[in-house]
Amino acid sequence: MVGDRRLLKTLSVMAAIAVVGVAYFHFKLGLGWIQATYEVVITLSTVGYQRPAVELATEDMAFLAVLIPGGVGTGAYAASLMVSQIVEGDLAQHLGFRKMTKQIGALHGHVVVCGMGSIGRLAARELKEAGREVVCVDRDPALLADLRDDGFMTIEGDATDENVLGQAGVPVAEVLVAAMQNDAESVFLTLSARFLNGRIRVVARGSDERVERKLRRAGANRVILPTILGGRRLAQAVTQPNVLDFVDLMTSRGEHSLRMDEVRIANSCRFVGQTIQGSSFRQRFGVIIVAVRSPDGAMRFNPSDELVCGAGDILVALGEAADLDRLKSEASDTA
Repeated sequence: MVGDRRLLKTLSVMAAIAVVGVAYFHFKLGLGWIQATYEVVITLSTVGYQRPAVELATEDMAFLAVLIPGGVGTGAYAASLMVSQIVEGDLAQHLGFRKMTKQIGALHGHVVVCGMGSIGRLAARELKEAGREVVCVDRDPALLADLRDDGFMTIEGDATDENVLGQAGVPVAEVLVAAMQNDAESVFLTLSARFLNGRIRVVARGSDERVERKLRRAGANRVILPTILGGRRLAQAVTQPNVLDFVDLMTSRGEHSLRMDEVRIANSCRFVGQTIQGSSFRQRFGVIIVAVRSPDGAMRFNPSDELVCGAGDILVALGEAADLDRLKSEASDTA
C-alpha cells in the first residue's frame, strides 16, 4: 500500500538522522557510543540538556540546530502517518462492512453456508463457481477475512443464533448449507433455519446414520455424510474405477466441457406436453436425458421416448456445457 511505503520511507529517514547524529557525537566530540546515543536521543526527543556533556563549539551548535528540527519533524510526520493509517484502516473496514451488509440485505433466493471448515469452504467455492450468490457464516474472523479477500459476503457470529441467521438473510434465502463440525450444532441450526423460513431447503452435514435421522427430523431436506461417502468412493476406486472416473468427469468443474446438469421445465416452456422424442433433445441440443424427476418426487431413470414432459419436471441431462446452457435457456420462462 502507498501508506505503508510512505511510512517505511519516513522511518528510514528518521533512522538515518539518528545514525548520523550518533556518529557525529562519537567521532567529532569524542563521546563513547552509549553516551553519543544518549545525546542523540535526548536531542531528537526534545527532552533537552540539563548539563552539556562537553563544551559545544559554534559548529557543534550549528549541527544540533539542524539535527533537532530534522529529527523532531521526521518523528512527528512518522507519528501522523501511523495515526492516519490506523484511522483510515478502521474507517475503510467500517465502510466495507456497511457496504457488505447492504449487499446481503438486497439478496433474495441466495445460499447461506454455515461453518467455514474445510468442507464448508469447499462447498462455498463450488457454489460461487456455479454462479450462486453465497453468504458465509462462521465465528472465526480470520477465516472470514480470507473469504472476503476471495469476494465472498460474510457474517461473523454463532450460526445457531437466530439474529446472526437473520443478518445472513436466511428468511429470504433459497438454501442453507449446515456444514458445522459439531452434530448438535447442525441439528439446532437446522431447526432455527426451518423456524425462520419454512420454505428454505436445508442441506446438512452429519457424521453417521444416527445423526442423519435427527437432522431429517429437524427439517433437513438432504443430509451428507462425508465419512460414509469417502469410504464408498475408496471402495469404488478399487472395484469400479472406470465408473468412478466417469462420475468424477461429470461432476467436476475441470477444463473439459462434458457435464451432467439439471434442467427445469417451466410452465410456459414449449416442451410442456411434448414427448421426449418430440422435443428432439438429442437432435437439437446434442444432450442425453438420463432421468426425469416429476414434481411429486418420482424419479424415472432412462425414460422412454414416449414420456411426456410436464411443467415442473426436472430433466437430468448429459452433454456439452454449451449445449446444456442452450437447453436451460429454452426450458426457462424467458425462452
